[in-house]
Amino acid sequence: MFHWTDDRIRFMADAAGETDFYRRLAAELLPYLTPEDAVCDAGCGLGHLSLALSPYVRTVTAVEREQRALAVLELALRHIENVYPCCEDVFARRPEKPYDAMVFCFFGSMDEILSAAKAQCRGRVIAVKRDHRDHRFTVTKQPLGESHGVAAAGRQPWAGGRLPPSGGAGHSLRAEADGVPL
Repeated sequence: MFHWTDDRIRFMADAAGETDFYRRLAAELLPYLTPEDAVCDAGCGLGHLSLALSPYVRTVTAVEREQRALAVLELALRHIENVYPCCEDVFARRPEKPYDAMVFCFFGSMDEILSAAKAQCRGRVIAVKRDHRDHRFTVTKQPLGESHGVAAAGRQPWAGGRLPPSGGAGHSLRAEADGVPL
């Protein structure tokens, strides 16, 4: 299980400040969102994607189970009124009203994502997952295995299937259960 340390927070904050990854990722996700949507950024980490989505949707609930990560987002919210940090386990959460859309960015297995979305979302579910099966920082090929979502993503237990990637930001997945969008 991933835990936020001071070093990880510094590294991720520095990396986000050096690239336009979250802005570009938000642009890739916008065709699946509307300005009226109440969106959940599940496992939001430091909240960079929540911030990037906020100008384009009605609200973003940024759910992260570790307060030390959410503290970074809370500092950035001085002039942003439609992002709501929530320190809670997204897989156990039950919002008062279901979300219009949920975004899982490099977070959770497909089984976890679909289970959480079925309980919390009445609209679109977007899962941004790795599109490779091998670890990229080794000299030899090292399979990632199921702990990184490869097996779960390969099973495709959802009716919507895999949408084609665009712009290299990863794959977006649309999930449906019994023909009803999750």
